Amino acid sequence: MKKEPLPTGEQLNPCPADLDGQDVVENLLDKTVAEATALLEENSCRYSQDYGHMGPEAFVFYVEALANYLDSRGSDEDGDFAYFMIRTFTDRLKWDGMEIAAAVPTMRRFCARAVADFERLGFEEKYRKRLGRRVAEFEVAVGLLECPPASGRLALGSGDQVTEERGGFEGAGPLLGAGGVDGHGE
Repeated sequence: MKKEPLPTGEQLNPCPADLDGQDVVENLLDKTVAEATALLEENSCRYSQDYGHMGPEAFVFYVEALANYLDSRGSDEDGDFAYFMIRTFTDRLKWDGMEIAAAVPTMRRFCARAVADFERLGFEEKYRKRLGRRVAEFEVAVGLLECPPASGRLALGSGDQVTEERGGFEGAGPLLGAGGVDGHGE
């Protein structure tokens, strides 16, 4: 079995002047996925932020560490981590598009696990719908990646959100219409 090379410093931080990217290099340079998972187990709040700042190639390489951590008992009562990462996935799809397409199956597995393990992750019941909306926003971003609008740019903006009333995605334009995220309304 061929071993994948670890991401380089440039892949971890494509913008050398970026201070957050410099932290990514300091934290993850020469680290395996297993070592990245261990860092999340040590302090998910600190190290999860790296996944929003690393380059796309590094993100594709290390996204498995996020799923591994969520699958572990170390993530018990760590719903904030799951909620934050799902938003990060949506943002990464918006920014990086096809450059991170290879990570979509792992991100989907992560989202499904977060929903399935809602109680274990320590979410309060009042956040169930919020988590569902966040996952729906992620799926809309994936759908736009798979079938982009005619303009060629993703129709997600910072004010876009899945609405609880219709289950639709406001801001995505005519792609989704009144049928909601899955085309079936409620």
